[in-house]
Amino acid sequence: MKTNKRKNRLGSGAVASVVLVTVAASLSMAYLKYSTADARSMERALDYQRAKVVADAGLDSALAKIKTIVPPYRFALTKAEMQTLLNSQLTRPTAIGSYDFKTPGGSQAWKVEVVNEPTYGTIPGGSMAGQLGRYQSYQVTCGASNSGTKVGAVLRQTIQAASAYILNFAVLYDGDLEVLPG
Repeated sequence: MKTNKRKNRLGSGAVASVVLVTVAASLSMAYLKYSTADARSMERALDYQRAKVVADAGLDSALAKIKTIVPPYRFALTKAEMQTLLNSQLTRPTAIGSYDFKTPGGSQAWKVEVVNEPTYGTIPGGSMAGQLGRYQSYQVTCGASNSGTKVGAVLRQTIQAASAYILNFAVLYDGDLEVLPG
């Protein structure tokens, strides 16, 4: 009888060790899966930040080019004429490493758009806000994505070209200065 009890104890010890090994293996697999997902998430976050930096560089490049193209025309062109001029002189930047100026879906993510006709009136924003002058707005959209991971970022900025009058004056004649009493 003692041998049966001993065999039962050995059998229950074997079952307990199998259960313990199974639990340990399950916990190890869960931790490994969590670590892999966390590493992938971290890599995507870094990839997004890199794409955002590349998109910002493309945005800055377009803004610098606009600042050289627009001023010589001094609001003499219509919205359509200015858009045609910008389209002819601005080109999409080339890829930087594995980042291209496209959306993660593959469509173009670089665009410069003239928002409004050259307008005379009170300048609505910027450092000349509230002054009388001419203004025209432009919207620049630039995105970049990693061609391998398809992670990307798109940035948009609206800028305004403005020209304010420094001096407003009127010419008065002696006849205008007369006071005619009642």
